[in-house]
Amino acid sequence: MRIALFCPSGPRHSPLIAYAQALAPILASEHKVTFVLGPAYTNDNEVPHLEGYSTISYGAWLAAPERFGLAFYQFGDRAGLHGYMFEALWRQPGVCVLHSTILHQALLADAALRFDPAFVRAELTAAYGPEGEALAQEVAAGREEGFRRWPLLPQVLERGLALIATQEGIAQEVARLCPPGVPIAYIPLPVEAGGEFPSLEGETPLLREAFSEKILIVAPFPPEAPQDAVLFRRAMEYVRHRWPHAIALVCDGERALADFAPSLIASKAVWWLTDLSPSRRRALLARARAAVFFAAPDGRFEAAGVAQALAYGIPTIIVGGCDDPVLRRATLSIPREHPQNWAILAAALDDILAYPEHFDALRAGGKRLALEHFGPERARRALGDLLAKVEQRQALPSPIWDEAHRDRVAIRESLSAVSGQALAELGLTPGDPLLRPIAEVIGGLVPAEHSPRETPLGRGAPLC
Repeated sequence: MRIALFCPSGPRHSPLIAYAQALAPILASEHKVTFVLGPAYTNDNEVPHLEGYSTISYGAWLAAPERFGLAFYQFGDRAGLHGYMFEALWRQPGVCVLHSTILHQALLADAALRFDPAFVRAELTAAYGPEGEALAQEVAAGREEGFRRWPLLPQVLERGLALIATQEGIAQEVARLCPPGVPIAYIPLPVEAGGEFPSLEGETPLLREAFSEKILIVAPFPPEAPQDAVLFRRAMEYVRHRWPHAIALVCDGERALADFAPSLIASKAVWWLTDLSPSRRRALLARARAAVFFAAPDGRFEAAGVAQALAYGIPTIIVGGCDDPVLRRATLSIPREHPQNWAILAAALDDILAYPEHFDALRAGGKRLALEHFGPERARRALGDLLAKVEQRQALPSPIWDEAHRDRVAIRESLSAVSGQALAELGLTPGDPLLRPIAEVIGGLVPAEHSPRETPLGRGAPLC
């Protein structure tokens, strides 16, 4: 079977790209996989690890989606990464990979919605009734907190042939909202085991120095929060006083570190992994002595990154705590609100660096747990079971509302064409106050439906 695996074009280290890259070899063992690259894609360097796979643009996929037997879409809360995938899902039902259950940012960031509160109100009311109308009023007032109660998720669930949750909490939320009969699988990002230390032959002097002399501490995603950047700076300053060769390896957070930890940058205590090749990043990670992650204020943290660090055998610390019951067993937690949080972090790092037996115990335990719960074999089994259920669903007749929806779209497109020409002849501009009541009248002429709705996001994408 030909599978279209949707992959955004950036940022380079996006979890969505990492997830697509991890799924590809599992799917390719029995199917032909083609990466469908996002609208912003420009060249192969923006999406590494695509060697051996065919790639097509999103526009090429749109021209003939029926060429593929199945599509894998990825959804989350960032419009620039995957807003277009809502449109693709409406064109062809497929497997929906959910990185979040809060999807409104990927839709409401679109200008057509941001500047059309009447449309947002109509769609939210249709989806959620009186509660949706109240939510629309909150959105109009600039408050979006209500989307955590009404996350615009159910219509994606209705349209999916199957659902993959990348986090356990997402799986629980999806199971509560999902229509009966839709297969659900919890498949976290599959991790890879760290190998032996790679050879230093052919490396630059700087990297040879890093590999052979430096003590590497991984902080892949330092926080943007000023207090956490200060915490990290104070802890690293203490560690470097005790261990002068300690270096922090980071992928992000340049702005926060530049503003609140400039001394670390000035003393060359921070190296960015962003511009290194994947093989060199893995080589550095294989030599890391510790990893530090920062949970968000609401408790969210980079679970996939933590699991991967553990799989590499890196003792891992999470500032702000860990709410994952599996990862909690193999990580150290630092309380964010403690007045001496930086000292606790510094002491934890110092213990790992000073006592080899402590390092070895954390390394072995974390690696064993990560590979057991997040390894590729577990993902392979779960994905195989899911695809078998998808094939059964694909053999069933299409939902009745598909035909009704096509009729509704045809009516709306005809009305849009006629009304657009008439408005142009009247000389009305896009900002004219008369447009809103006219749009509401036109909307009232379109037959209602009780399933996902066509919206002006482009080519019939649903507001989900």
